[in-house]
Amino acid sequence: MEEKRLWELIAKKAAGEASGQELEELNQLLEKFPEAMYSIETIGHYWNAQKDQQAIAEREEALAKHISRFQQEKSMVESAINNRRAIVRTLMIGTAAAAALTIIGVGAWYFKLNDRITKGTVKTLAASNGTKNHVTLPDGSKVWLNAGSTLTYEEGFGKKKTREVKLSGEGFFEVRHDEQHPFVIHTPQVDIRDIGTSFNVKAYPTDKTTEATLIEGAIEVTLINGDQSIVLSKPNEKVIVNNKAATTITKSALPPTDSLIAETAWMNDMLVFRNETFGDLAEKMERWYDVTITFQNESIKQHKFTGIFSNETIEQALNELKQIYSFKYKDSNNTIVIY
Repeated sequence: MEEKRLWELIAKKAAGEASGQELEELNQLLEKFPEAMYSIETIGHYWNAQKDQQAIAEREEALAKHISRFQQEKSMVESAINNRRAIVRTLMIGTAAAAALTIIGVGAWYFKLNDRITKGTVKTLAASNGTKNHVTLPDGSKVWLNAGSTLTYEEGFGKKKTREVKLSGEGFFEVRHDEQHPFVIHTPQVDIRDIGTSFNVKAYPTDKTTEATLIEGAIEVTLINGDQSIVLSKPNEKVIVNNKAATTITKSALPPTDSLIAETAWMNDMLVFRNETFGDLAEKMERWYDVTITFQNESIKQHKFTGIFSNETIEQALNELKQIYSFKYKDSNNTIVIY
């Protein structure tokens, strides 16, 4: 019943019909079924286009291809696609309810299939753009994922000699220390080994740097090529690696305590930025608000901003930035063009 309700709420959110109470219920269900996040992103991708007959046909074909990659039994694929086509014909009449039924039907089927695959290989936990996720790993360690992030680990996590996870994006970790089973986080540029601690790791594939900030305890940060390793043992210490030339780890101590807020403020629903170019800030805002931002004037991207967003909508945030630096923007279906 909970899975059916989960996909019903996902459908209502996609159709823009979910109430505040229903969105809260959805977040609670996603804490129980975090593996559904990947499915949400995939299905949502095909339903964000305009709802005309041609777009529906294109989404149907694309979704069929996506499902087939995860399905080894041809008969199940054909059954799922045929069911979807029947519902799509109803959607062409123009009812939002039909869209909801389509997502529920395909989503619930894909959820069960994905769950079956996950148990045999890896477990994927995610926070899509515009959301955050809080999970407890099988060993009791806790992880908070920021928007646009994924965490994966193999089946049997905690039972092998080393507890290993892979992070793409940003996460805050409270690791349950176990000397007999070291905890290692793999990112594209560095490996981070826990020595009994809580810390923040930021490793978005599109960012210029990979960063690890120690909050409590100690961690060891090692370049993936093994050329350099640094141990952080004091709170507020931080390491930065340039993603384009990952040959050196730079270690620094954060300024006074108030700047530590910038490293973990996202956990308290605050987007903090200090002396950041508009281009870099726009990437953060894309993940934070689940929008796409483009610039018609490259020079605007170089202007720098310092500030905090908390409860602002994307429109309010942009209008606040306009008070600091003059620019114009237009918003069409969550695609924002700045000029």
